[in-house]
This record gives sequence, structure tokens and C-alpha cells, in this order.
Amino acid sequence: MRRRTLLVSAAALPAVAGCSNVLPTGTNDQPQTPHEESPRVDTPPHEINRPDPPDGPPGERDWNDDYLGETMPTEPSLAFEPVSARLTERYRLSHDLAPAAYRVGLVDDASALSDHFALDRMDDADRDAVEAVDFDTHVLAVVVSGFGSGSVSHRWARAEADDDGIHLHGYYSAPLVRTDDYTIRTSALQIERPADGVGFIRVSLTTDETTRVHFNSTEGAVSVDN
Repeated sequence: MRRRTLLVSAAALPAVAGCSNVLPTGTNDQPQTPHEESPRVDTPPHEINRPDPPDGPPGERDWNDDYLGETMPTEPSLAFEPVSARLTERYRLSHDLAPAAYRVGLVDDASALSDHFALDRMDDADRDAVEAVDFDTHVLAVVVSGFGSGSVSHRWARAEADDDGIHLHGYYSAPLVRTDDYTIRTSALQIERPADGVGFIRVSLTTDETTRVHFNSTEGAVSVDN
């Protein structure tokens, strides 16, 4: 597994791209009292330097899509890697949550796979890979967020073990030229299980130069006015 920054494209999870249905209620991933993140939004703690736009078209080769996370620390980190999968209806985000919505799910037992992954609609190789996860040593995390251009994707820098379980740090890619569609971004990751166990997964996602959003797997879908 890799510990460097990982790119996870929404195209890897086509079943959830562009979804707009309301999430069912009562689907928090852990049987515990929801823990609301506070603050929900803060300023990214790492230095972010927006590059100057390149001169003249096309010029994209001179643009850094990863500038939002270029200086984001990648250590310390548990080992993690992307998983290609199709998701179930629980990860559909309603456009009623616009302009921005976020959700992360934790899968820490094989018996819960069908609650999170549409196994019957996955390619054989992808389904076999998901079903082969050893939950004694690893967990799966699913992250969905919206809304905006499908050209933008999640990038993940590190997955830290903390007192509550796992703290996943990432950011949005920032391509200079973007499609004008209106969709959600998705990730599925296999993460090394911390030695002290996993209560829940917390995500800190840098979405622009001044905004970092926090959400966790006990909360269900959350919306942010940004």
C-alpha cells in the first residue's frame, strides 16, 4: 500500500456520479450517539499558494491541479489505497443539501459490505477485491461530497490513527479547465486498521484556499453553506 498522496476519481465509482436522491434516515454507520464536528469549517493549517494562470491556451501543462494540497503533510499515516466499487443508495446526496454536502462511511466488518457496496452491480475483479479485504487488519472508508464539476476529484494525503480511530486528510483537485456538469465526488479507500481499533472515521477535506470541512462517520450527510 502507498502512503503518498492518492488521487481517487469519481469515474471509478460510476453508480454514484450525479446522484440526487435523498438519503434514507437512520443510516449512521456506527451504533452510537452522533458526534457532531466542531468546528465544522475552519481554515486549512498548511500553506496554500495558488499558481499564476499560464499565458495563452492551452497552457494546462503549466498549471498545478494539486496546489490545494501541495504542502499538506503525508506523514504520519496508516497505509491506504483506493478501491474501485459501486455504492448503494445510502450514499446518494440530495441537491436539497446544496451548495455543499459531505458524508463518510466506515465499513469494519465483512457482514456490512452489502450495506455500502452494490456488489451485484460490480465487475467481478472489483467485487472480488472488496470481498477479499481482511477486516482483522484493514477497514474500508467511503467518502462522498458535492456539488460541482466532475472534473474535480478527491485527493488523499494521509490517514492518521487517533484516539477515536482514523483521521483522513485530503483536498479537492483544482483543474484550470473544468466541465460544467453538476455532480458529486466519490472515494473508496482500504485503510490499515489502527492497533487501538476504530470507533469512527473523521475526514478533514480542504475544498479551497480558505476552507477546510470536517465530518465523520457517525453523522450521516451534513451540509455546509460555503
